[in-house]
Amino acid sequence: MMVLNQNDSPAEKSFVVSRKHLDANAGLEIVARDNSLSLLNRHGATVWAIEHPQWDGTSFEISADGNLLWATMPGPDYPWETDEDESEEEEEDDEEESDTCGPGWIGVHDDRRIHLGAPENHGDEWWVVEAATGRVLATTPLGVYPAATTSIGHPNGVDVGLGIGVHDGPSETFWGRYVNDALHVGIVPTPGMLEAISPSGRSYLTLTMLTASDTGGTLTLKGFPDHQVIAQRTSADHLAPGEWFGWAEYLDDERILVEVFQAATAPRKILLDAGNLTLLGEAQSPTR
Repeated sequence: MMVLNQNDSPAEKSFVVSRKHLDANAGLEIVARDNSLSLLNRHGATVWAIEHPQWDGTSFEISADGNLLWATMPGPDYPWETDEDESEEEEEDDEEESDTCGPGWIGVHDDRRIHLGAPENHGDEWWVVEAATGRVLATTPLGVYPAATTSIGHPNGVDVGLGIGVHDGPSETFWGRYVNDALHVGIVPTPGMLEAISPSGRSYLTLTMLTASDTGGTLTLKGFPDHQVIAQRTSADHLAPGEWFGWAEYLDDERILVEVFQAATAPRKILLDAGNLTLLGEAQSPTR
């Protein structure tokens, strides 16, 4: 049974934010909608679901072994309400409880609803979820309400990077690992959103969000696991006036493909050296 949140109405239809196969052979797929995160089977039936207030900030990553799901979720200060058939007295009790422990979302699994609480104003959250069952294993506050997030698994199969972009403020990258039933998180201040991790895992890229004061963006290459800056390039280093970095990805451990945007013309692509971000030349292909 779907539980409507206080900010939802029956007329508002949810939309898919992102989706990934958990197990393509078994037909299992993780689907993030603007009001839920769920596992669907090959017939489209819901295996488990976690509902939350309408919010389009979900990004998620599936661990290399397919056992864990790392997902961003709206913070616990979002309103929630109980089942419609519950009495007003029970609703009042829930309201009193939410004032005490902080309101939360509704976790739904096998028709059981879990009301989770946390201190208010600690921002959105990062969850570790058991992919097969939807059981929440661990959560941690992000401390901010991101404008956007990106979730990328490290090639070592253990670490996961979470890029956090905020308006008018510094970006951060969360690095998490879930080992021995415990969540371990490190926070690295970065000059931009996490963009990509090298195939070897020895470096990663961040890219600043486009702002009035940084018209073309800044691309930064950092080492892993020391997170030290290896190289940094602004738009003025490689781009013509009025152009800006759109996205970047590793083609391999030697080359980085960057798409460059310009308002009046079609995007172009350039190749950078993955070791120091020097310009290798224009790239006609491959396309993203």
